[in-house]
Amino acid sequence: MLLLPIEYVVYKTKLTEEEVIKRLENNTDQREIINFKFFSFPEKEFKGKVIGQVFKIQQTSFSRGFCLPVIIGVIENDSNQSTIIKVKMRLDIHDMIFTSFWCIFFLSMLLTAKIEENFGIPLNLLLFGYGLVLLSFKYESSCSIKDLKRIFEADIIKR
Repeated sequence: MLLLPIEYVVYKTKLTEEEVIKRLENNTDQREIINFKFFSFPEKEFKGKVIGQVFKIQQTSFSRGFCLPVIIGVIENDSNQSTIIKVKMRLDIHDMIFTSFWCIFFLSMLLTAKIEENFGIPLNLLLFGYGLVLLSFKYESSCSIKDLKRIFEADIIKR
C-alpha cells in the first residue's frame, strides 16, 4: 500500500475495552458544530463519533493540515486480558475528490499531448500533485498513529 493513501494499524493494549472507549471519548469532540473561528485552538485532539466499540474520528489541528486522515476503528476484546484496536486511515472525501480531479485533469492533458512537445509539463504536474497528497497523508497518518498509541498506551502489533 505504498502508493495509496491508506494505512491499516492494529494496536494491542492492556487496558479494558471500557477504558479504551472512555479515553477515546475524553480525547474526541463529538459535537456537530462547524467552527468559523479562524485563530482558535481545538479543545480536544480529535473530532468525530464514538459509538460503542466503533469510532470514526479525525485529528483536529490549529492550521487545518492538508490530507488529515479519517480514522475508522473497531475495539475488540482479546482472549488474554487485553484489548485489540483495529484502525483504518484513509483520505477525507474532500481530499479524495480534489486528488481525483487533479489526476484526471493532468492525465487527460498527458494523453492529448504530443510526445515531442510539452509532454513533460503535465507529467511533472501529475507526479507533483499526487506526490504532495501522498507525502502529506503519510506524514499526518504517522502523527495520528503516534497519538493513538499514546492515548491507548498500546503497542502496534501489525502495520
